[in-house]
Amino acid sequence: MKLFVYTIAISFALVCNSYAYLDPGSAGMIQMALAALAGFFASLMIYWSKFKNFIANFFKKKKSDEKQNS
Repeated sequence: MKLFVYTIAISFALVCNSYAYLDPGSAGMIQMALAALAGFFASLMIYWSKFKNFIANFFKKKKSDEKQNS
């Protein structure tokens, strides 16, 4: 609890003016960037699992073919 209080106290002590302006339209840009990033990782995970299944099935078939030949 003391760490939390100290962190808050230090945060308020080190505050300075930023002189920045974020208009309402810039929130949409940030949201689009986050959505694109989330979409990229979601598609990466989908295709990664398809790739892993393809490789696993490829080697399974190869081993089963070897058993039938011997």
